[in-house]
Amino acid sequence: MRKIKFVWIVFCLFIICLISISLYPAIPRPDEIVVHKMQKSITISKQDKRYNEILTLTNKRFTIRNAQSDISNSEKESFIKNSSESLEFIYNRPQSYRSKKGFIYSITYDRLFFPIESSDKIESTYVFFGSSNGYYNITVKDLLKADKLVDTLKDIN
Repeated sequence: MRKIKFVWIVFCLFIICLISISLYPAIPRPDEIVVHKMQKSITISKQDKRYNEILTLTNKRFTIRNAQSDISNSEKESFIKNSSESLEFIYNRPQSYRSKKGFIYSITYDRLFFPIESSDKIESTYVFFGSSNGYYNITVKDLLKADKLVDTLKDIN
């Protein structure tokens, strides 16, 4: 009987940990969001009504199965160059990201780059980490599709 109670308690604690990990936002609130469309960039501040919607929809794209991975410099440059629409989150202070899957290593960054639409639809499931000096060869892949986010960004000119 004691063994069953112990197993039950451990199981409940495990479930609570999983729930808390999934409820914690994947990325913190940026100081500004830059929407890149074709050759135009639009900055959205925290005071803009669309800011919270973009942030919420972006955070919903992260899941517990997302994993950090290395990417070649040529692949990274190709993804960024071929992106016809993208989001860039800019932070005034360094942030840290730790993947919910295999969260052994953390990444310190002050910029995030999300390709939203490009010639290759697979690219829209990535996020790139970087600093003011450029983007790193580390990415998180397998983000959920950005359909709702694309609809929200259509209204921004």
